[in-house]
Amino acid sequence: GLADIPHFFPSSAHGIAMKRCVILLAVAFILLMPATHAQVGTWFPLPLPLEVGHLYDIDMLNSTYGAACGVPDFNNHFSGVIITTDGGNSWIPIPILFFPTSLPTYAVWRAVSMPDENTIYVAGDSALCYMSSDQGRSWVQRITTTKTPGPPSGFATIHDMHFISPSEGYMVGDSYFTLAYPDIAKPPFIVHTTDFGKTFTDESPPITAWVSQPALLSVHHANGVWALCGEFSTVAVLSPNGWIRQSNPSSNTLEV
Repeated sequence: GLADIPHFFPSSAHGIAMKRCVILLAVAFILLMPATHAQVGTWFPLPLPLEVGHLYDIDMLNSTYGAACGVPDFNNHFSGVIITTDGGNSWIPIPILFFPTSLPTYAVWRAVSMPDENTIYVAGDSALCYMSSDQGRSWVQRITTTKTPGPPSGFATIHDMHFISPSEGYMVGDSYFTLAYPDIAKPPFIVHTTDFGKTFTDESPPITAWVSQPALLSVHHANGVWALCGEFSTVAVLSPNGWIRQSNPSSNTLEV
């Protein structure tokens, strides 16, 4: 299991590099009640290694396996990815040295997906994407776009992804974000893979299709239906003719 992964982080000057601390992550342990009763539970913070800072996404495959991701700490050789194999009671930080030596220092992971016990995808700024097929012990880069990544252009920020199997998934975000002009329109970014991320098909709508140019922030799949959402009241579902944006989702009402 992942418990066999050695910890490669050097000790800090105060000898506390591997001291476990409580920051920025909580998991709900729900007490399942009979169907006639409401579910109740308590949120409480979990101990994490000191190297772990900001975390932006988490994906639990089941009650045992899960992964979370965020900001790497290159000074402490932390990749920004942590994994649990015991339902969140403990978290294993993945060292940078498990990634290729080309892992850029501008890497920030904003999305993670764990479609089975061995497979993990992480993605984020500058369209960076990496995949592991051995529970995080080794990683390979996946090219999500042919545009040149990295500052200053920073093409495409991947905000979320969802894989329904190790081979198939969608990633969403926004395109053409620049550090010099952060307030300009950020056209929606949608890519799809069916071959374990070896190739991605760009399904982003044409610039003229979605006039408001919304950044896309979340994507999910259930019972054969793909759906996404984002800025400017954007909700879209996948049809045989492509992604169909709902005209005005806020105009509908629920009947009680």
